[in-house]
Amino acid sequence: MKTSLKLLSLTIALIAAAALTACKKDEHAGHNHGPGEGHGPAKAVKPIAGPKGGKLFDNAAPRAEFLIGADRRVTVGFYDAQLKPVPATGQVITVSAEPKSGKVALTMEAKDGAFVSKEALPEGEGYNLAVQVKATAEAAPQNFRITFDLHDCGGCKLKEYACTCDH
Repeated sequence: MKTSLKLLSLTIALIAAAALTACKKDEHAGHNHGPGEGHGPAKAVKPIAGPKGGKLFDNAAPRAEFLIGADRRVTVGFYDAQLKPVPATGQVITVSAEPKSGKVALTMEAKDGAFVSKEALPEGEGYNLAVQVKATAEAAPQNFRITFDLHDCGGCKLKEYACTCDH
């Protein structure tokens, strides 16, 4: 009798677990697949390069491209859905470098339809950059983290910070 109760309890627990994790036939909200497709981890959308070879953020339109110049100054430009340039109009950009020597906030200023840092990034590489993009001063921020690496990627040939490969 005890074995039968244990088996029944185990069966009920398995059925309940299966019911909780099963996909509802009519609802796919919260899932990464459509009807007839399998469950599993979401497939990452391959990033595309920015028009100037920088990191194109997946932010609300207009999309921002993060670019580091030869002088180590940061430029953030904006593009429409067809990746045509759009002048910066009221966006707020914040960039912080996080080298071992301590966090450094860059001063971003509007220049030629984009935002450009007044100062260059600190010496060295391999540290994190934190970038915050706000569509307006009142808008919710969208945050992005980038590893600062100016080496050329062997796959996509972009700088590693802007790499679009799956490595």
